[in-house]
Amino acid sequence: MLPFVGLLSDNELIHHVLVIAAAPATLWVAWVSLPMRGTWPFLAVAPAGLGLLFLAAFVPLLEGYEKGLTIFGATMLATAHLWRWAVFRRNVSQSAPAPEAAEYPSG
Repeated sequence: MLPFVGLLSDNELIHHVLVIAAAPATLWVAWVSLPMRGTWPFLAVAPAGLGLLFLAAFVPLLEGYEKGLTIFGATMLATAHLWRWAVFRRNVSQSAPAPEAAEYPSG
């Protein structure tokens, strides 16, 4: 499996397809996150990371910086998604109803 993945990593078309596939998912999650409190870091960092990935994949003048742009952009995008996930988990746990006090028979 790994040799096959190594062969694919040299193909520019694969990079283009991956970046194009990441764009709608990231934009959809950003749109859904707009009403959530505490997601402004996600809304700032995710598009910036996606932009770096686009630059690395589609701007030939930046070919010498492609690896660094890709790594930094992917790290920004992953960090943004982890931040949003943590905020979502926190918001869900805060909005959950408090558990009812257990009723113990008086004895």
